[in-house]
Amino acid sequence: MLLEAGMAKDVLFVIDTSGSMRDDKIEQARKALRNMLDSLNEEDRFTIVRFSSDVSGYSDELLSASDRNLKNAEEFVDGLEADGGTDINTALTTAPGLFTGSGSGNERPEEVIFLTDGEPTEGITDNDEILDNIRTANTGGRARARRGGKVCREQGICQD
Repeated sequence: MLLEAGMAKDVLFVIDTSGSMRDDKIEQARKALRNMLDSLNEEDRFTIVRFSSDVSGYSDELLSASDRNLKNAEEFVDGLEADGGTDINTALTTAPGLFTGSGSGNERPEEVIFLTDGEPTEGITDNDEILDNIRTANTGGRARARRGGKVCREQGICQD
């Protein structure tokens, strides 16, 4: 199961909205993200980061998985459009910082769900350098990534 049931957790969804995601790919990613949002428990917290040539988010902090927040998040997801390049480094080095607002001493599992179809095309594009930067950005070492691509699995920083 992608998201663990029964335990309060903090989840950060990072979704690729670059040009390579046009047409069916962006719709598939939207559908997958909506399904994962629907699987959150009331005590979970979450936010969404979209990236292409730039990075922006649904919220600058983790939000409770209340009905209202989930409805608003699904509207945000429905509005995502595919355009631009693929700056994976900036997206994945920004993501762990969003967990810092969840409070020191946080004992919740922290998960990063990364949805992409491709390789980096903008910013830092060397996979080894990106992986080093991700490890550095994950200063607490507690966030774990799920369902990565080839590089993610080969380097052992993601779990399938």
